Amino acid sequence: MPEPHTPISSHTPEPRPEFMPIAVHIDFILRSPVDGIQFVLPTGSESYPYRVPHAYTTSSSPDAARCLGMSPTYFSSGGLTTAAQVAHPNNSNKTIFFFSQAVLTFVQHVAFAAGPFHVHPIPTELTSEDTSGISQPLMHAFCLPGHESMLHSSISSLRSAMNFYSTEFGSYPFGSYKVVAVDKMPVQRFDSSTLSIITDSIEQVLETWQALSHALACQWMRINIQQKTWSDTWLVNGLALYITGLFVCKLLGNNEYRYRLKSMPPICQPQHNDPPDSMTLPFVNLKAPLVLHILDRRLGKSGTSPGLPQLQNNALSTHLFLRTCRKVSGIDLRSFAEQWIYGSGCPAFGFSASFNRKKMAVEIMMRQDSPAYKVLEHNKVSKLLHKPVPFFEGQMTVWIHEADGTPYEHILDIRSSFKHFEVPFNTKYKHIRRNTKRYLARQAAAQAAAEGDAEAAEAMGLIDMGFGLEIWEKEKERENWKVADCTEEDEQVMSGATYEWICMDADFEWIATISFEQPDFMWVSQLQRDRDVVAQLEAVNALAKQSTAIISSTFTKTVLVSNYYYRIRCEAAMALVHCAIRKLDFLGLFHLFKLFLRYCYDPEDPNQDLFAHTYVPKPNDFSDLAEYFVRKRPVTAPVPKNVFTVEEVPIIASIVELPESRDLSDNAEDVDVMPRDTLGMFQSLTAAAAHVMTS
Repeated sequence: MPEPHTPISSHTPEPRPEFMPIAVHIDFILRSPVDGIQFVLPTGSESYPYRVPHAYTTSSSPDAARCLGMSPTYFSSGGLTTAAQVAHPNNSNKTIFFFSQAVLTFVQHVAFAAGPFHVHPIPTELTSEDTSGISQPLMHAFCLPGHESMLHSSISSLRSAMNFYSTEFGSYPFGSYKVVAVDKMPVQRFDSSTLSIITDSIEQVLETWQALSHALACQWMRINIQQKTWSDTWLVNGLALYITGLFVCKLLGNNEYRYRLKSMPPICQPQHNDPPDSMTLPFVNLKAPLVLHILDRRLGKSGTSPGLPQLQNNALSTHLFLRTCRKVSGIDLRSFAEQWIYGSGCPAFGFSASFNRKKMAVEIMMRQDSPAYKVLEHNKVSKLLHKPVPFFEGQMTVWIHEADGTPYEHILDIRSSFKHFEVPFNTKYKHIRRNTKRYLARQAAAQAAAEGDAEAAEAMGLIDMGFGLEIWEKEKERENWKVADCTEEDEQVMSGATYEWICMDADFEWIATISFEQPDFMWVSQLQRDRDVVAQLEAVNALAKQSTAIISSTFTKTVLVSNYYYRIRCEAAMALVHCAIRKLDFLGLFHLFKLFLRYCYDPEDPNQDLFAHTYVPKPNDFSDLAEYFVRKRPVTAPVPKNVFTVEEVPIIASIVELPESRDLSDNAEDVDVMPRDTLGMFQSLTAAAAHVMTS
């Protein structure tokens, strides 16, 4: 190679002779390994005498031992050779297995496992194979004896994930794929070429599908395609998590996908010069898919979908990735990269809105802070290294739900730390009659139906109540649930509003903390009438900061209405804790206990004293997972320590003893589930009682 800045001659160099490649064989023996191989053995008469002996590779191992006593199954990353199994030349009791890796693979992605595993072939999907015309790779799942019944439900989504990834992101880069569940795994998962070793302690089916889908996605990104430098780790990790999220969206729906994105808190930019350690890697994996999500939103508006070019040595760099995106879409991404990739930190927005009747416009005040820039403002070295920006630039989509019920989209062009926006108003109405006509129509139809009018009874089903709750239409039920109604003063304030509510960042294009001030009744309207799960989650979080009787009733209604997405119902149940205060006579705790009894206990006399009666718990029902998770939430809600008085401590004791009255003779599998669900509530109750007795 010529030296730098040395002119290169223009004539064509002479062709060099080609030589045969040199194969280097290194024979080694590993005795008493400390790290890298995990051996699992029964512990005799101690804690785990019935453990199945097996061994597998991992990133760390606390001990070393020998695996004997049972006929093992061997498998590894790569595939068996033609002469896959031969007898040991010196010991007839030993067998040698030969594996070959056809695709070039980094050494850290070579793994194996050995043990008496049960093998389960994952069948192909004929319909998908016929339509795509692509042969589907072989897939197998392995588990230890005794876990066969749980294996099928755990891997039921793997074939769909394989077909989705192969169709959307290119054919599978290897010949086969294997997943094995092992015991005593120090981490949740260890991904290698064609093989994923996972722990057998994953419980919930939704989280299991998420973990296995991500393990398969890592075969494309992180294993077949590696980061070019350590600072590119965020990209390959983010791509694997991003395509996993797209499959989760297809498998579980858009609500689940958007909820998972929104529930991720904002963090600093993961840009590192050294390999990420166990403390910083979760931050990388958290922000990276969000950065790719907002990048996809911006590229999607240009109508393009860039693909990765041919990569040298399958190594992907941030520079090449951004250059490809810019080349295909024609969008200048320099500002985006400086803010979200090469820079650090996330913005914190503060918004407030008011209606200007003279201009017939909504005035929105925007304030932006960059915490990372403020922290490093006077540190020149750290400022040069982390490259924080004083403010973030971009466009934010705002939806204003005006008086006629129509949402109008507006774009805010953010180019500074402070900005005053004037958004034109479209509706001619000056006041809102919030649900008045619909409520009166419902009341009139209910009264006519009660008097025997068949047509009115039929018309009740035609009135759109949105997220209405039929049982609360009865005045007696409202009294039993202590439902709070708006006062005349509240009605006057609501009637003077000119718009229903405002939703900031409706397209979810910012990784930021957004604080928006609007009255509580607007948040209630957003929760009850907006169909977007992210808007509903924002409303729950905003209302949780304001403790009123109406908000407590709104949260309770949200839990009871099955039309809401189950995660929103769970969040509303947890938010009821904020209404368990003396100012409201602990109304939130009353609603929590009412929900707990409704979902966990058989119906009893509605007029009985809730806190002076013995209830028989219902058995767990897993036929509807959404209802099961909603049922668990009131149980696990933390109870504030200052809730109870000394006189109420005996009531706590009676509640804590409730599980002892359960009859589990017909449901042996339910023995461990209910105590786990109720443990959080019981711990909170006992802690509250102890706080009262010691104070």
